[in-house]
Amino acid sequence: MRILQLLTDTNIGGAGVCIENYLLGRMGGGEVFAALPKGGKIVRRLKAAGAKVIELDIAGDVSFSRGDIGTIKDLIRCIGPDIVHTHGCLTGRIAARLAGGCKTVYTKHTLGGGGGRAASLVNAAVTDMAVAVSQAAAIELMAAGLPGKKIRVVYNGCRPVPELSRSAARTAFGLTEDDLVTVCVARLEPVKNHTELLKGFEKAAGGCENRKLLLVGGGSLYGKLGGRAIYTGELVDITAAYRAADIFALVSLSENLPLTLIEAMSAGLPCLVTPVGGVPEVADADTALFTGTSAEEIGTGLTQLFEDGALRARLGAAGRSLWEEKFTVEGYARNLDRVYGELVQRG
Repeated sequence: MRILQLLTDTNIGGAGVCIENYLLGRMGGGEVFAALPKGGKIVRRLKAAGAKVIELDIAGDVSFSRGDIGTIKDLIRCIGPDIVHTHGCLTGRIAARLAGGCKTVYTKHTLGGGGGRAASLVNAAVTDMAVAVSQAAAIELMAAGLPGKKIRVVYNGCRPVPELSRSAARTAFGLTEDDLVTVCVARLEPVKNHTELLKGFEKAAGGCENRKLLLVGGGSLYGKLGGRAIYTGELVDITAAYRAADIFALVSLSENLPLTLIEAMSAGLPCLVTPVGGVPEVADADTALFTGTSAEEIGTGLTQLFEDGALRARLGAAGRSLWEEKFTVEGYARNLDRVYGELVQRG
């Protein structure tokens, strides 16, 4: 089977990481191409994972660009894939229809968005199968007019966070062994609710100087938030961030099924999360501590985790076990290949 993965992200986001994880988890057989805009930050990682990467002169970070249809159509005709799997790239699915000879798959990585009735009709017409990474996403796809028979739920998977000594990880960020560190790995955008996280952390940290907050990610709010935190910017390798931490926090206003939560669980970190979107499909009261979105609620949750080492240990161990059971890259790749096989068999 020949598969073409298409994305327009120029940053290292969930779509690109999902492609990387698929490549790392699959058992071999066939060819996987990955096409994306020139200069994409995840190019090196996709190559290392085994993709045949093609950088295109197409618009970045947009779902639809009329001027790029021809470029992508020519690529599809040149490669001759059985499957064209697009990640938010409506242009790619239209191009695949015009090129012919292949099936189209679309993964919905985020909740919300959409372009109204006309866009929904076009999406349904050019999509053979949609992959929803959560039940919440599947419900949203059906509400937008995509028939249920065209939707398959495939939960994200990730590799375990690599081992790294705690001291080496902490040294990378100027942290000491005595620090009690909360990490948040998320784009610095309003939907991720960093403003309330910072306020809640201030409440929980109080006068304890060893309580630290590590914020990993770039975005429109980078350099604008201030507060008592260490800002790393966007990191190509976030191993040290997870291995330096004692607690993981993700207090977003909206999420689909966050890869960073799964990664944190693989690292055995206790997690403080808001139960939004697909998050409750990953975590429950046995594997995470739920919080509301206000600074007061976040502060209460962080305080509980700061002061209860046994709770941190219990949640961390339970989260790691759940990751091993449901969210490995091997399971993710196997389930995605099942979707591809189903489409190819239909002819």
